[in-house]
Amino acid sequence: MHLLEKALFLCSAGNVLERLEQTGCLVAMRMVMITDRIYDRAKQAELSIFDGTAKDDPGLREKNVPGHLAKAYALGYGIADP
Repeated sequence: MHLLEKALFLCSAGNVLERLEQTGCLVAMRMVMITDRIYDRAKQAELSIFDGTAKDDPGLREKNVPGHLAKAYALGYGIADP
């Protein structure tokens, strides 16, 4: 199997990062996405969480969207860098 240079997972989460950490969901997400899905098929693997995007909190969602979009753009743009 071909070995990838980089693997990048972009994940939208309704909960805030602190809540994901408290509940153990963040660890589980990393385990599934990085350890199970990629394992040894990439030299580098990264999981980026875009938190606070729940529809039931439109204020928080609207506040977070510009930063999340900028981060996604930067991560995508940098994926080609060695």
